[in-house]
Amino acid sequence: MRNDVLVTAARTRGKKGRRNRSIERAGVRATQGVFEDAGYLFQEVDLGNDIGKDAYVDLAEDEVFVGQMIAIQVKSGEKYRRGENYTIPCTLDDLAVWLGSLVPIVGVVYDLKAETLHWVDLTDWARKQSKDNPPKACPVDHQDLLCATTLESVVLIMRDRLRALVDPPVLNLFSEHPLTQARAVWDCWALGRRDARALLLLRASLRWLADVEASWPAVQILSLATPHPDVLWTDETRLPQETIDRLQASFRWSREEAELLLGAPAGDMWHRGDLGQSVYMLLVADPDHDALLRAVVDHATDDEIAWASTRILVSLAGDNGLTVLDDLTAKSPLLQHDPSVTELRLTLVEHGHVALF
Repeated sequence: MRNDVLVTAARTRGKKGRRNRSIERAGVRATQGVFEDAGYLFQEVDLGNDIGKDAYVDLAEDEVFVGQMIAIQVKSGEKYRRGENYTIPCTLDDLAVWLGSLVPIVGVVYDLKAETLHWVDLTDWARKQSKDNPPKACPVDHQDLLCATTLESVVLIMRDRLRALVDPPVLNLFSEHPLTQARAVWDCWALGRRDARALLLLRASLRWLADVEASWPAVQILSLATPHPDVLWTDETRLPQETIDRLQASFRWSREEAELLLGAPAGDMWHRGDLGQSVYMLLVADPDHDALLRAVVDHATDDEIAWASTRILVSLAGDNGLTVLDDLTAKSPLLQHDPSVTELRLTLVEHGHVALF
């Protein structure tokens, strides 16, 4: 009799397993099978230690493990379907984990009915999201299959992510090869749209960009942190306001940096929408630009740099341009023998002011 009572009590009051545990396990087992069939080591995370990573995968090269590892988060079941595609819900805590992970995190959704796996790079996706309006879910395209035939391409992408973590491409700003530097400049732009540090590094590296293949795009990119009047402002060219604020705060130029910027435009590039206007926008972003540009004129040994600085100062002076020109000329031997200065003075006498752009 006592045993019957205990059995009845166990059926009604005993601990119950999680209702969706078998569904979750199906997704983990399917994911594990794909990786292990390819010779990779799949290490499942104990449920008690699950903080957004269900497993770690050690990647092998020719059956040799070389220390490369990625993390996996698996979701299973119909509740993750959105039409023909899928989604992985996320909170701010999830985003923090995806962004802060020292290894790339791959999200996987298991479709129970179709018995298919679909993947997304959660770390890369999280880095592209706005901090001001964080999303509540990461979309997963049904075409992004994770299976035996696609695994190699997925792993290649993950290897690239790992190489970028170990050897960030922005370090090539200091390469000795101009084209490698140029690629690093554009990498800074790509990264800088979500992380201001990349563009701050670009700003600090200007003096190291010896070739125009790198220096010209660097100037144009940095000028996007200024109210440039001749940029077609779209989602592709706008920077987050926080990034703009941090970059503008860094636009405190030394005289040597100012000379470098002024010497960048070649020939007739001092026109609206061209490199000279971007240089102008960067220089006037310095709160002490007047004193800076005067110091350039006073100390310049290159007549083109002295002339470029003079034109900016005169244009900024408006109706007081002639007084500014005469003051600069009196102090600079380079300007005293420059025929362009004589022509500029005649224009100022006739019109009272000149506009640079």
